[in-house]
Order: sequence, then structure tokens, then C-alpha cells
Amino acid sequence: MKEMSRRDLFKIGGVAAAGAMGASMLAGCSPSGEKKSEGGNAAADDKKVNDIAGHYRAGTPSFLSAPDPITDIKETKEYDVVIVGAGAAGVPAAISAKEAGATVALIQKEATAISQGNTATGILLDGSDPAGVSAVVSTLLKEHQFRGNRAQVELWAKNSGEAITWVFELAQKVGAQVSDTTKKWTSAVKTVNGYPLSYLSIDFGPKPYNTGDGMRALADYAEEQGVEIFYNTEAKQLVGDADSGITGVIAKGADGNIQFNAKKGVILATGDYQNDDEMMDYYLPMTVKLLDAYEDMDGQPVQGENITASKKEIEETIDTLNIAFEKLLDSIFRDTAWDVSTDISVLHTVLAQEGLTEDDFEKMKQNAEVK
Repeated sequence: MKEMSRRDLFKIGGVAAAGAMGASMLAGCSPSGEKKSEGGNAAADDKKVNDIAGHYRAGTPSFLSAPDPITDIKETKEYDVVIVGAGAAGVPAAISAKEAGATVALIQKEATAISQGNTATGILLDGSDPAGVSAVVSTLLKEHQFRGNRAQVELWAKNSGEAITWVFELAQKVGAQVSDTTKKWTSAVKTVNGYPLSYLSIDFGPKPYNTGDGMRALADYAEEQGVEIFYNTEAKQLVGDADSGITGVIAKGADGNIQFNAKKGVILATGDYQNDDEMMDYYLPMTVKLLDAYEDMDGQPVQGENITASKKEIEETIDTLNIAFEKLLDSIFRDTAWDVSTDISVLHTVLAQEGLTEDDFEKMKQNAEVK
């Protein structure tokens, strides 16, 4: 088994955490800001409760509780589109919305655009077999234990090539250091299930130049085009609800709270749940504890017998968790599988009655040859 990172391990825990994301987004756009106490997790220092899941907390975690509405609004601004997060998703989204004629506000809690990672890949539909595109979608869902939403993955598969091509050309236009690295990243997956596929992969670099630098160059371009970027402005709360829709964002600036109203929509481009320590501690307490121990032992200069044995045990435990999630998913689809089997059986019966099955065709062929 390959060496694990914290991100590798967290990949297996998305079922519960992803379910909480809806509540998290409506409760607030950012982590609570609580620091971990010496006990290990975000909790009230004066009253810790150790529950059966193995984590400490006092009451319901903040991301599952709707906060009191923020009413102290110093200023209100009106836009067509409001985007939260100036990274590899937010900055291009802002430029695209502006190109479409919208008035755009881009809110970023940091002092500059920030993005991690370095490679982006899209499927070029013109050079790809549609069956291959569908096969990629199915493969990605399977490799991620079917935690993804198929409609969303299909949205990526059918639009990613156009999007990456657009970013690549725009990055070159603004002078960012970006290159075509398709051969490097996709040479091993030119076919999926025998169907040909064509890709475009890009990298910002060479290092130390990275995607963050590229996004900063694009953010400067966005401002030149009329996108209003509010740095050092942290989104605190969404305006609206799941029933009536989200109509804006309340963010905290240097002089107080600003309400950004959005006529067309709000785009959250703030990163994933792995950056929310409270959520991770709540849903994956024992898993996090295991990985913390693994990282600590892995960092020791001497890998003795006890450390090696403990690391191996943790690795095997992670494998067990993977199997558990797979079985859980399989049980969820048990009824669907039964329904599909029933439908197939009915279909075979109807086809046989109409004389359209393979056996019936063979009989017709034999009768024709006799005649």
C-alpha cells in the first residue's frame, strides 16, 4: 500500500461530510474560527462532552446550527453575480460572468488571490467518442466509491475541455506562465473501455511559479475588465434560504459588515470541507486521530519495530474503512438492483413474445434456409 497523506485518508470520509455541506453552506460560509483546545478539538473549554463517536464537543457543532441573522449592516452593494473565493474556480468564474455582461463582485478573505495545486485537465469533445466520455464519468464515480453526483461529473466531462481551453488561452494572453502538459498527464488514458479520448492538460509553472501566481495574474486582468474584487473581506453569512433561494452574501470588511446582493446568483468557490477543522473533527474523529498518529510516526528519524507495526496496522484499518464504505454503498443500491433485474426480465419476456429475441431470429433463419 502506498504512503498516505491526510488528503488521501479524508477521501474515504466524504459520505457523511458531503451530506453536511448543505447545512454548512446555509449556516455560514466559513469555519467557526474556533481554535482547538488542548483536548484536541474545537469545543467549549469550560464544558467538554465526550460522546460515543470519540470526539469532544459541547452541544451541536456550529455548521449544523443556523446562526442568528446578521443585522448590523454598514453598507449594501448591488450586483448581478457575487462570487465568494478568489481561487482557481472563483477568478475564472468572475471573468466569465463579466464577459457575459454581468456586474460582478468577487469576495476574498485573504489579501490576494490564492490557489493550491498546479494541474487542470479537460476532455476535448471534438476528438473523443461519446461512449468514452460516459466511461470516464462512470470510472470516476467508481474510483470515488460512488460518492459523487453523476449529473455534476457529467457537467464537468462535457464542459471541461472548453473551460480549460478558455483558461489556457486567457492565461497566455495576460502573460501568465502556463504550458500544455497533456502528454505528461494523459498518455496512459487515451482510451477508456476501448473508446478514444482527447484531452487538454495545463500547468502553471515551472516552479516556484504555480497556479496561485496564475490566478493573481488573472485577478489583475479581471479588475481591468471591471470585476470589483474585495480583498480582506470574509464572507460570514448567506442571505436567503433553501426555500426562497440565496440572494446575497454578508461579508465582514475593514469598516464593518457589507451586504452584497446578487440579482442573478451567488457562486461559492471557497474550497472543500477538508479546510473546516470542526467538520472534520466531528465526522472523522477516530480516522483523524489514526492519521495524526501515522504522520507522527512516519516523521520519526528511526523506524523501529513498534513504529513499523503500528503504521502497518493503521494502513490495514484504512483498507477496512474503504471496504465498509463500499458495502454501505452496495446496500443502498440493493433495491435499485432488484428493480433493474425485474425490468430486464419483463423486457426479455416482451421481446420473446414479439419474436425479437436472438433465439427467435435463429429459428426464422433456419426456417428460411429450409424453404
